Amino acid sequence: MRFDQYENESQIYLDSLKSALKRQEEDMLTVFIQQGPEVLRKKLNLVKDSDWLLVFDHLVFSADVLKKCVVNFMPFFKHMVITHGPDVLRKIFDLEGEKYDPVFEKLFDLVGVSHGALYDYVYANRNELSKLILSGNAGNLRKELCLEGVKYAPLWEEILGLLSDAVCVKVEGDTAFENGIRAFSLMMNGLRTQRSLRSYSKMWEYSEKT
Repeated sequence: MRFDQYENESQIYLDSLKSALKRQEEDMLTVFIQQGPEVLRKKLNLVKDSDWLLVFDHLVFSADVLKKCVVNFMPFFKHMVITHGPDVLRKIFDLEGEKYDPVFEKLFDLVGVSHGALYDYVYANRNELSKLILSGNAGNLRKELCLEGVKYAPLWEEILGLLSDAVCVKVEGDTAFENGIRAFSLMMNGLRTQRSLRSYSKMWEYSEKT
């Protein structure tokens, strides 16, 4: 088979698959949301990863399936963020790669920010997080909390306020107190610097994976 013939047949196959996606979109959305992506993949009999990725990306980017899924099962997703941290949303849906960053941000804003799951996670883990600050190992904390974006600066400041209270409660003695305040102040100074630089059904058995 000539290369151009193979290329033409591959394009015909992809066009056919895309057409089928549009026709069956509602049915696929229902299966994805209620039973999960793996069940949908099996129902569609998509053995090749590239074929499944085409379906997945269509549902994610064109049909907003992940947001619909989260809205339908908000208590579950909020619980997962409170228990495992905000990055768990990436793991649940396998959102690997920069192209999914805007999708993850939308889910994080919905679950972590609007529904307060991030605040609850920080509050539940404030003792462990304050230890990181006291030990000087909190350099990646903002990234781990998915608050690196400029728009999250006010929320990051609020989180630091919560952690500063935990730090002050935790320290004992003048030296420890001074060290704790110094470590916390470094993080607050970093926030001020950044400000100056800018203008202003078991959910598919996921619990077994964590």
